[in-house]
Amino acid sequence: MTDYQTETAFSLVVTAEEAALVAEAVALADALIAAKPGEALPSLSPAFAALFPPSPAGEGDACSGFRQLFSDGEYPDFGCEIVGEAGEGAMIRFAGSQVDTDAIAELIRRCCVSALPLRFGWASTCSKYRDNGFGGGTIEITRFDIRDIINPDLDDPLLVLTTSGRDGETLFWNEDAGFGPLAAATVYTDREAERVTVVAADAPEWMSLPRRVPPVHLA
Repeated sequence: MTDYQTETAFSLVVTAEEAALVAEAVALADALIAAKPGEALPSLSPAFAALFPPSPAGEGDACSGFRQLFSDGEYPDFGCEIVGEAGEGAMIRFAGSQVDTDAIAELIRRCCVSALPLRFGWASTCSKYRDNGFGGGTIEITRFDIRDIINPDLDDPLLVLTTSGRDGETLFWNEDAGFGPLAAATVYTDREAERVTVVAADAPEWMSLPRRVPPVHLA
């Protein structure tokens, strides 16, 4: 028998309110899995219900929006242990070997906004040495979408120009607004970068952007 696994382990720091939302999601997933036909389900907090509104096809199921996170909405299993703390600056850890990467990424995108943007790695493993049985990747989560990161060292890289701010943070060049956040950076090809000359207190450096496939989810 050959076992295939999707594994991950990572932690992030969130607010107390976000930690409570994640805890509610874990408890709800467990309740949905254990529920018998006709059994009453836990009521959703107003904050949680706003993040996971019922789907149009939910037919009165208040949890239908939450079920959409999972590859199997009838069995909403994150496939990993999610352990969190209470209070401000709470640490939440995700770790497991049957991870539904799309589900935990979307959970983080909706419930852990203060931790964004972030990336986590995952590995696809096999209990035997099967050809093409191993792989993995990195998931990038922003407030707006979720993407798989692929090899950044491809031909014709995309470039951004960077410098350091007063507090040591990395700033990115925008042709209209100057140095600022990555989200507003002007992106160049190799050829376009050749014409750019920018003077800054800290000598600017070029950085290659990772290639990204189309969004896994965009809402």
